[in-house]
Amino acid sequence: MTDPDPQVVAVASPPDDAEVAPVRPRPSARAVGIWLVLTGLAVALDGLVGGLTLVIIAVVLLAGISIRVLGGLGVILLALAPIAFLVEGVPTADDISPAIVIRSLLPHHLTFAGLVLVGAFAVLDLAPHLRDWASAERAPQDDGPPLGAVGGVVVVAVVALGALLACRAVLGA
Repeated sequence: MTDPDPQVVAVASPPDDAEVAPVRPRPSARAVGIWLVLTGLAVALDGLVGGLTLVIIAVVLLAGISIRVLGGLGVILLALAPIAFLVEGVPTADDISPAIVIRSLLPHHLTFAGLVLVGAFAVLDLAPHLRDWASAERAPQDDGPPLGAVGGVVVVAVVALGALLACRAVLGA
């Protein structure tokens, strides 16, 4: 097989003064499906506010805006939650119960949206680093978990049981 003639294979390049728009990859069908499931979950958890929060994330991603906007907006919303709670009036000791969220939905919505935005920022910010780490070659690890596999399972089980008992105590009281 002979080498092709370089003059025939040459591809025309754009002039130096022409602006070339960056090409963004289109989301796959799988990514769109996962996004719809996440949006449905957010709507189920927090209604319209949950859905709008995921729309904000989608707009930032699709428009190519820096993901730091998500983190900053999330922090602002989380900082506004206690302020909104205080603006509505400090509850008395008799008013404190798990039902306080129902009587005060603005701080609840601010907290939900803030946590989702900060969480999305953290995942999107770490994803490239985690991909690089996962694809890098590493020496095999000789030592195991500090408490061993059985010890780790026991610790996780005790923490999970404690969390369930705490939830039961708060909701049952």
